[in-house]
Amino acid sequence: PAPPLAPLPGGIKAREERAAKADIKEEISGAAAAKEISKVPGIEVKSPLAGIFYRAPAPGARPFVEVGEAVEAGEQVGIVEVMKLMNSIKAPVKGVVRQILAENETMVKMGETLMIIGPA
Repeated sequence: PAPPLAPLPGGIKAREERAAKADIKEEISGAAAAKEISKVPGIEVKSPLAGIFYRAPAPGARPFVEVGEAVEAGEQVGIVEVMKLMNSIKAPVKGVVRQILAENETMVKMGETLMIIGPA
C-alpha cells in the first residue's frame, strides 16, 4: 500500500479561510465596479459571452472606440474571443462612449458591462 499523504501546511481550515477572503475581495471589487457604473448615465454594453475582451482589431491597432467618440447603433465597439472564435461586440444604440470599463486583453464574464454609451 502507498504511504499516507502528508498534511498540507495550514490544513483544510486555513485553505477555507483563504478561499473566503478571496470571495470577499471579489464581492467588494464587484460592488465597487457596480457603484462606478451607476454614476455614468447611459446604456450598458454587456459581454454576451465569457472570454477575452479586445478593444482593437489587432495588437497595436487603434481601438474600435475611445471615450468621447460618437458611435452608431450596430457599430463594432470591441471583440470577445471565445475558444479562438472572435465575436463582434456592437453598440446597441447611437450615442457617445461615456465610459470603458473593461481593459484590453482581459477576461470578462458573460453579462459583464464592457462600456457605457450615453445620449449624443
